[in-house]
Amino acid sequence: MYNSEDLNFAYRYPFTDVAKQIISSLNLTSIDFKYLELGKERAISDIKNDLPYYDILIDSIKLDEIISYAYSKMMIMALKRPDYIEKFSVSESKRALQAMEKDSEQDIFKLSSSLGIALHKDQNDNFLIRFNVYLHNIPNDPFFALSNQQLHNGYIIISFNKLKRLLERASYNLIKESFNYDEKIKLPKEVIDYSKGIREETKVVVKGKNNTAWIEKLLETPIADVRHRTVNLILAPYLVNIKGLSVDDAFKVISDYIEKCKQVNPDTKINDTYIKYQIEYAKSKGIKPLKFSNAKELLSGLIDFDVKAENNDSKKEKEKKANKN
Repeated sequence: MYNSEDLNFAYRYPFTDVAKQIISSLNLTSIDFKYLELGKERAISDIKNDLPYYDILIDSIKLDEIISYAYSKMMIMALKRPDYIEKFSVSESKRALQAMEKDSEQDIFKLSSSLGIALHKDQNDNFLIRFNVYLHNIPNDPFFALSNQQLHNGYIIISFNKLKRLLERASYNLIKESFNYDEKIKLPKEVIDYSKGIREETKVVVKGKNNTAWIEKLLETPIADVRHRTVNLILAPYLVNIKGLSVDDAFKVISDYIEKCKQVNPDTKINDTYIKYQIEYAKSKGIKPLKFSNAKELLSGLIDFDVKAENNDSKKEKEKKANKN
């Protein structure tokens, strides 16, 4: 069985081996509707990047949360969406960072060990981490650039607060990489069926076929494929010819978007030259972005668009009927 200390740790960091051991000790032999629902709610919160960490005192609730993580992960696996995996990994690692804010040094050492990171302290009470480990888990933030760090005998000297950010990134790496190892797992039919509700509740809602709200939603949703055509057929024309951005501002928007897409799938040949060319070409020719119906087909399987609008003809028919009555 598990003790209170392990339960508390696993609640804060449900992606660790401690959490897996606790679940294994429960000998859960069947799928429970309660955890299907909790897992679905957690997965939706992850996809929407809205999963805060709360201090909880009741052990039974902590245990429910640990199990809900396992269920939510299975549902994300069932959906086979790289962008969902990315959002899940980001959201869960952000929650872990919130949990770290109240951790003692002992807790941090335990977490780092769970993440496979060996920590040391020097005589001045500074944290030390191996150079290669630092590089593997470096956050995407100029503050963590190597040129801004202190090095000593193959170690990076790092503050307690910076260490937490590094462990957040290490948590993200562990969570995301775990999906690669779990692909061969046969998921229960109940989980697969229940995961369909996640897809329905996280659709990109578009209020009309002829407006461009769907493009703004697209810019919030990194995709794993068809990024070249997304840039030249949708984003470049939209930013310069609909929104009226300058070439430089449009370039920054698209570059930032492609960087997000690389986190979902790093395999891309899109570079700065390609982005700038497409923006300048779209502006010089006055090209308009792809129609929604065509974009929906292009992005099929990458984004779920939910069109909630009536076309003009149906609106007119309803107005006529209302006037007759």
